[in-house]
Amino acid sequence: MKNPKFILSPQSLLYTFLLVTFLFSCQTEIIPEENFQSVDLKVANSNDFYGPAVPFGNGVVRSFLSLTKEGNPVAVGLEISEKALQKLPDLDAEIILELPKKAEDLIIDHIALGWNPMGHEPPGVYDLPHFDMHFYWIPEEDVLAINSPDLAENLPASMFWPETYFDTPGYVPMMGKHWLSALSPELAGSVFDHTFIYGSYDGNFIFYEPMITWDFLNNREFEDHYSIHQPENFARTGYYYAASYQIRFDEQKKVYRIALTDLFWE
Repeated sequence: MKNPKFILSPQSLLYTFLLVTFLFSCQTEIIPEENFQSVDLKVANSNDFYGPAVPFGNGVVRSFLSLTKEGNPVAVGLEISEKALQKLPDLDAEIILELPKKAEDLIIDHIALGWNPMGHEPPGVYDLPHFDMHFYWIPEEDVLAINSPDLAENLPASMFWPETYFDTPGYVPMMGKHWLSALSPELAGSVFDHTFIYGSYDGNFIFYEPMITWDFLNNREFEDHYSIHQPENFARTGYYYAASYQIRFDEQKKVYRIALTDLFWE
């Protein structure tokens, strides 16, 4: 989630992205593919597949997909090497992660990992250094075409709203309108550590978004899983959706793993 009042032109965003990518490439220690091992999600009889590794901070990030031997997806997410949390830029940055080639029938099209060193609005809630992890349901070119305030205010039909969620004012160009859960602890005054957001545009929900602070990742005090509130009805059927998400760290392999889990077919 970004500050909806802060808008950069597509040209400025492209220049910033290219500059940040160049800086990452100059300072990043690239981990060989064979050394970037996955965390065991304890899903029996499953195999992991990976997207291309992308430099980030002082390490690398890549997407992953866990499939059963029958080819059914059980988890999809991103792996972040421990060093990726070091030497992060002082400005907002975002990278795009392609899904593994074996990813089929998922509502997820691609993942965007964003870094917000100063956080964003509202003040006193999300203004802590954190990561935005957009699991987009639409292609990247459609995300880049999000630029209409009127279309952003065209909300999905209420039968498709996730339970406890409400839309927030405004929208973010090339991202969409953000929806928060009324039960999120940070909205009741707790210190923000992690939360889960939905996004919409032009009458449809278009992304899942875990937001996780830098401190929460580094403290590594994670629960087994976190539930994702669901709608009663789904506008798009014939896809796998997620009922929960996990945040884990492997002390031996030195990688974080943020995954959408308990995938189910609609």
